[in-house]
Amino acid sequence: MTTQSVSHRRERLLALTDPVRTEVPWGKVTIGSLLVAGIFTLIWQGAPTYDPWAWIIWGREIIHGDLVTTTGPSWKPLPMVFTIPFAIFGHAEPDLWLWVSRAFALMGLVAAGQLGARLGGRLAGILAMVALATTPLYYAYGIQGSSEGMLVLVCCLAATEWLDGRRSHAFWWLVAASLLRPEVWLYAAVVGVERLWTRPARLPWVGAAGLVTIAAWLVPEKVGSGAYFRAATRANAPNPDSAAFASSPSLEVLGSMGNLLLWLPAVCLVVAVIVGAWAWGSRTDLIERRVLRDATFLTALALGWVAIVAAMTEAGYAGNPRYLAAPLGLLVPVAIGGLAWTVRVLADRGLGVIGEFAVLAGILVIVLNGASRLPGRTDEISYQAENRIELDQLAADPAMRAAILSCPPIITHPLMIPPVAWTFDKHLDELEFKEEQQGTFIRGRNIARATALPVLPEGVPLHHLTHTKQTRILQTCQIRLAGER
Repeated sequence: MTTQSVSHRRERLLALTDPVRTEVPWGKVTIGSLLVAGIFTLIWQGAPTYDPWAWIIWGREIIHGDLVTTTGPSWKPLPMVFTIPFAIFGHAEPDLWLWVSRAFALMGLVAAGQLGARLGGRLAGILAMVALATTPLYYAYGIQGSSEGMLVLVCCLAATEWLDGRRSHAFWWLVAASLLRPEVWLYAAVVGVERLWTRPARLPWVGAAGLVTIAAWLVPEKVGSGAYFRAATRANAPNPDSAAFASSPSLEVLGSMGNLLLWLPAVCLVVAVIVGAWAWGSRTDLIERRVLRDATFLTALALGWVAIVAAMTEAGYAGNPRYLAAPLGLLVPVAIGGLAWTVRVLADRGLGVIGEFAVLAGILVIVLNGASRLPGRTDEISYQAENRIELDQLAADPAMRAAILSCPPIITHPLMIPPVAWTFDKHLDELEFKEEQQGTFIRGRNIARATALPVLPEGVPLHHLTHTKQTRILQTCQIRLAGER
């Protein structure tokens, strides 16, 4: 290998990994994300997951002046900003929400890539986007209308604005994030105090932001359930498989964080710590101290969030893996930045071939991780979409709809309650999932490998009403459909 080729490889790799503060054209990104998400939503009818179904139902109820939040997931204010006006469009509301939430998830990838680029150049920016997109949590929740993509977007934007010195902008992005997750409240409060400390005249708008946030969380719950803190009560009553019931809830949360990262970003995160510590101690110009400070800042934010979730889980809250979406969005850019730093060090020492191999190996591992873990999630998503299609077909038949509604209550799989409630225009609290002795039993699964529920009563005559590919409907009432003898 000639000296010229070694030098050319070195310059190329250093250019690819040179940290850069990119100015993202967010107007174009927003339009592009909406277009891509819109085409995807039109081509493939999907289904929201549990929480988004509830937000969609509550949007309809608010439009009709009949909000009921006594059961279901915790209230989240920011998604309701969209689901309430979407409810005007009736049956199209779920797909409108899927369209917008998927667009936010795409924009969240760009925001994470922007952080990656400021740490490790164009290479880290692109790889951070791909690595985050192929994590099962981000992929599945992004497609199924959860708010995790929106959360990653606003948290990454808040971090970027803070690092760029636009701290008031960072505060407002944190306020938006505060309308999605309670873990953000501490961060928003700290930044709000900092804004007041530097200029007390900011008190009116900082105070207004705090009051609006509190009211947005508590007032609707009071209206819908009669209890201001119903959301907190619900979150403190986790499902049996939640981290709260582990022998060590904190360790379970840390294990979830490691599982979400996948092993490549996890390894790269360790590499980032090692290479970053070496660069700081050696005072090399190869990795700027500003870059190392930014990476340390993002890591501290993410680990602080994980610590908050761990503490809440120890106190009895659920500690679900999706609570860690924001730390995932912050740590992946840092981890891939660590890979870029390693490539820079190798290229600078004339080992560009090894640096190129490291990049190719990283790309290969990201692709293999996605290829091995995402098909299973895709199958789950497709199964739930088929459940939605079948329910829509049942409700579209007037005789079948009347028969199902004429034998209350409706009992179904606990995770199918929101889509069934939406389809048959019911409040969430009008459906049951426990062992009932009478009513209409819509028996099915949320995913193919799950146990079919509800459990059917023993010793009670059940009449088979109908069945679909994935669902059976039985009743204790003997009802004849139109045309039957």
